[in-house]
Amino acid sequence: MLNAIWAAMILLAVIYGAATGHMADVTDAALDSAGEAVSLCITMAGVVALWMGLMEVAARAGLVEKLYSCGNFTDLEALIWQVTEDVENLFQAGEDSPKRTIALVEQYIKEHYDQPLSLDLLAEKAFRTPHYLSSIFIQEKGIGINKYIKNIRMEKARELLKNTNMKISDICEQVGYGSVSYFCRSFRNEYGVTPEQYRR
Repeated sequence: MLNAIWAAMILLAVIYGAATGHMADVTDAALDSAGEAVSLCITMAGVVALWMGLMEVAARAGLVEKLYSCGNFTDLEALIWQVTEDVENLFQAGEDSPKRTIALVEQYIKEHYDQPLSLDLLAEKAFRTPHYLSSIFIQEKGIGINKYIKNIRMEKARELLKNTNMKISDICEQVGYGSVSYFCRSFRNEYGVTPEQYRR
């Protein structure tokens, strides 16, 4: 908890320094009062804040304005506790969230549907085990990963058939299928017609 309080205080100092253009003043004040350790923390917090885009988040949350409106130490202390709670919630809900993991996997599939995809590959990309990823994907989406990949590929194939004059073999390759016959069979199973019939 103490680390979270320090992180919140440092974050507020970074936000204040960056927002007012007095980052050097904040760093100098920290050096004068607490030595090199605090300076290092402030520098690290600045890097983390930039890396995570916390300045934008802080601006949206109105933290800069809230800092300026603190009339006394009690107000500042209350703000620090609020930011501490927000930071803790952010970290707890962030990286380990199943929804976040699934969103990352969905994004990867949508950007790479034209390439070979497997549960093992997607689990590796999401830093999860295949079993865990498969379980949470089914829980959240109601279908398995392979079915989801097939749905994305079939939808893209349908769009290409409808909006382009590409050959069926080129569309097959474009949506990640290595075999035209397997692609045509999958398309027929999905839509009830062959790709050629769909195009007419």
